[in-house]
Amino acid sequence: MIANIAVITDNLDYLLWGRLADGQPGGVLLTLDDPSGARPPTGKKAATPPVPVQESPA
Repeated sequence: MIANIAVITDNLDYLLWGRLADGQPGGVLLTLDDPSGARPPTGKKAATPPVPVQESPA
C-alpha cells in the first residue's frame, strides 16, 4: 500500500502538468483546458445576410 502511494507522490508533477515544459500539456491541466474550447453559445443570434429586394418594373 505504501509503495502505491509512493508512485503517485513521486510522479505528482507529471500527473498534474504532463510534459508542459516540452510544449505538450497533459494530466489534470489538459483535462481542465479541454472543456474550455466547448463553451455554450452566448445567446446572440448568428448574423444573417440581408435579403435582396426585388424592384418592380415601372
